[in-house]
Amino acid sequence: ITMKHIITLLMAAAITVSAAENKILGSLSVAPVAAIQTLDLTGASQFGAGLDIGYKVNSFVGIHVVNLAFENNDWGDSAVDETDLLIRADITKFKINTFTPYFIGGGLYDWNTDSFGMSVGLGGQLNITKSVGVGGDYSVQFLEDGGKRGLAKFFINFSF
Repeated sequence: ITMKHIITLLMAAAITVSAAENKILGSLSVAPVAAIQTLDLTGASQFGAGLDIGYKVNSFVGIHVVNLAFENNDWGDSAVDETDLLIRADITKFKINTFTPYFIGGGLYDWNTDSFGMSVGLGGQLNITKSVGVGGDYSVQFLEDGGKRGLAKFFINFSF
């Protein structure tokens, strides 16, 4: 192997790594979230805030991890009260791509009660630019103890 071969292999490796980084970074999104959680779907509500980190699997499906903290006990319990692992499936893409309706669903873990659950809902995102959008969704959460909660989320989405 000559120096020319080594340089060619190193350049090919650098191009491959760069392309992989661009694909991964080009599929990520970050969204600060404001939330309202309603106990038993019609009971008391509490305000929450958190962060949604998403990865676009393809042009219609994304995987999102959402961590939320709620106002219970004056925000003093923990940094994260609930973690959701969600699949977002865009219903359709409009030609001008300004509004995207979607289904959302997945699993959740409540750190305060040490319990799991599932959620399903609908939402929409208004795309202001190619990389910035605002939106919201509502999901019903089914808890392992048989309880139900409603969760409304509002966000500003930044895509890379």
